Amino acid sequence: MTPEVLEAAGTMDPEELYLLHQKEEDHTDKKEECITGDGRQLAKDPSVPPASVNIIFSYDEKPQKKSIKDFTDYFRNRFQVISGLLRNRQELANLMSVARVKEKRDKERVSLIGLITKKETTKNGNLVIGIEDTTGEMTCVIHKNKPDILERSKDLVLDEVVGVVGTSSDGIVFLENVVFPDIPVNRELKKCPDEV
Repeated sequence: MTPEVLEAAGTMDPEELYLLHQKEEDHTDKKEECITGDGRQLAKDPSVPPASVNIIFSYDEKPQKKSIKDFTDYFRNRFQVISGLLRNRQELANLMSVARVKEKRDKERVSLIGLITKKETTKNGNLVIGIEDTTGEMTCVIHKNKPDILERSKDLVLDEVVGVVGTSSDGIVFLENVVFPDIPVNRELKKCPDEV
């Protein structure tokens, strides 16, 4: 019994106290009935009916063996989603695929989106990056005389999707900028001219 009931018990007649005690025991029995045979509890209080929930999609996935196709599908989907974000960036105007950039022979400004496949520092201090998209793979170079881009690119990791801008020459792109799929810092927020 609760402390309030015990306190009020001194002023009740014995029959009223017996009925109150029976009601409390019945309520406890009903709580026990709310537990299903497999141990799940339907409701903490039987007076509150369980909510009617309509499950549209369950994220519970049965364990299964993963194949190489699953991994390639994952990386292909990831590449498509992140490249979709990068396509909206102003820095990456006139995007080209790796195959189209390789066809260019003269020095031309290019921009492309790709997955980092390799990252090496040469003995001269230049950074060599391998970039791959769905059409092929290409080598990109960040010259040591561009310390700001070199500093931003030191944290690049393999399998990261980035956009690059540079000058194409004989199948190599000399990078002038690396664009990450994040929110641009220099973008000004749109605000209402009037105080709201």
